[in-house]
Amino acid sequence: AFFTVELILRIISAPSFVDFVKNIMNWIDIAAVVPYYVALGVYLADRLTSINSTTSIGLRLLRILRFTRVLKFYRVFKNIKSLRALGATIRESLPDFFIMINILTLLSFVFGAAAYFAENDANGQAFDSILKATYWGIITITGVGYGDIAPITPIGRIIACLCGLCGATTIGMLVSVLVDRYQRVFARKLYINEDIVDFH
Repeated sequence: AFFTVELILRIISAPSFVDFVKNIMNWIDIAAVVPYYVALGVYLADRLTSINSTTSIGLRLLRILRFTRVLKFYRVFKNIKSLRALGATIRESLPDFFIMINILTLLSFVFGAAAYFAENDANGQAFDSILKATYWGIITITGVGYGDIAPITPIGRIIACLCGLCGATTIGMLVSVLVDRYQRVFARKLYINEDIVDFH
């Protein structure tokens, strides 16, 4: 009810209805409010009869649309200078992210293949395929370490240690690059007119 009242008041108090319609954030607010009344109307219309499965699925999808109201926080976040700097940093760092993902994927495959050949005879059930060994490599190199697959041979454990160290080193380098870039972007946004700065 609060979102409905707020939306109605904003429509009434808008200086220009055309500008109100052109604002994408207003459409997000409408998309968050309308599903509630559609669902309410369906329930009231079908309260004397059972709701079929198709209608039930449609109502669930409408409930999902109501989560678009979370995007309203964008109006708050976009005015915080540090968050704008973080967004610009992420945009500038996308090539670095892709390069790092490729490196980690390649290293995961290499260490996974090495672990497969080292563990296949002694631990064949866990490392019975290159794909499963690569899965182990990805989990290990990213530092997640589920533990569902683990090497048991000395050589396999050495490979696991090297895999974890390579992952920590690679991810650490990416973090240092992001921190340095964030500091530079934040300094530009703080001391330079943002209207004349191109962050792309």
